Amino acid sequence: MTHFKAVAIFLGIFVVMPLFLFFGLRWIARRWLSTQPTSEVPTATTNINCSVQLSTSTRTYLAVAICLLSAVWGAVAIHRGWGSVSSIAFDVAFPWFLSGGWLGGDFTREGWKRLNIPLSRIYHDAKARKLSRAPPLARLMNSGGGMLVLAGILGWFV
Repeated sequence: MTHFKAVAIFLGIFVVMPLFLFFGLRWIARRWLSTQPTSEVPTATTNINCSVQLSTSTRTYLAVAICLLSAVWGAVAIHRGWGSVSSIAFDVAFPWFLSGGWLGGDFTREGWKRLNIPLSRIYHDAKARKLSRAPPLARLMNSGGGMLVLAGILGWFV
């Protein structure tokens, strides 16, 4: 397989597909939410130590931009031959995991509290189907990072 084919496949899977999924899911969500009543009530921020509060849409756009820029960087790196495909896939996977975790709220105080609960409570919550889930775009970013790690591992053997 030539570098051009590898770059085309890489861009198709990790740039074009997430763009279509992001804007398609966004369009579906807006269409569905326009007919449903919203229960979101804006609240005042009580944390004085925090200097910048980003809105949800700003965080979403920033996370998508990080993922797209890292994918484009990976495609350019593969095309220029700056490293092996597996190492570049690992390098691109980390921004995907970090932006997915950031978008999902894993790095907030509430996200850290989710990690400090006993396994028995997690088991009972899972049995009762009360586990909190990350937003769909954050799950997509995390699964894209997982696919990149898998591609990097497969690149070692090919």
